[in-house]
Amino acid sequence: MSNSNYIFTNQVSSVPVNPNVGYNNSWVKVDSNARRELYAQASYITNLDGLSVSLTAGNVNIGDVHIADPGGLHANVADVGAGLGALRVLTQDFDSIHDSVSIGDKKGINFASIQPSTSALRTYDIGSRVTNWDVLSAAVNGSTYTTFPSNPANEITILNNTGGIIYIKNAAKSIGLPIDNNTSVDLRLVGDTNEVAVLASSNNKTVFGTFIAYN
Repeated sequence: MSNSNYIFTNQVSSVPVNPNVGYNNSWVKVDSNARRELYAQASYITNLDGLSVSLTAGNVNIGDVHIADPGGLHANVADVGAGLGALRVLTQDFDSIHDSVSIGDKKGINFASIQPSTSALRTYDIGSRVTNWDVLSAAVNGSTYTTFPSNPANEITILNNTGGIIYIKNAAKSIGLPIDNNTSVDLRLVGDTNEVAVLASSNNKTVFGTFIAYN
């Protein structure tokens, strides 16, 4: 007996031409090159919540399937090297020179950003907002540490443009960190700018700082 290659195309048929297949309107007519009428019965799944599908293949191709948000924006997989892929996310401009990748919440308010200058993930507390920022200064000398004026803050940037080395330390500690001239340093604060104390390499110097407060 020789084997034959058959081509099948399913078509819904409410009334089968062949009365031997039954009259429950659940039959699918199959177009084929078998030179005879073929029918298949359709199944109606009523408990989809109990249907479980498990895939164990190493590589499953489901076709044109996307991860999409309710607004219809799709996430794509980008080629990042030989045999490597990564989920591509939105790039946002934070200034005119650099841009950063940010991952935001559904409200578009809180986010984690990846800064290109450091290639590090910077996270923000949920609900964080900038409530205040300002510039402060302190007249410092070369014999004793001077504490910055008190301002509620979470971060401070200290600029050394005194012409020499300055030393900064936690006001409650004893060891200072040297900072070269024309150099700045960023510090995370517990809650106030008066946590920072500064010592200059000579008298009659002024040190500036910029602080930021979050709620």
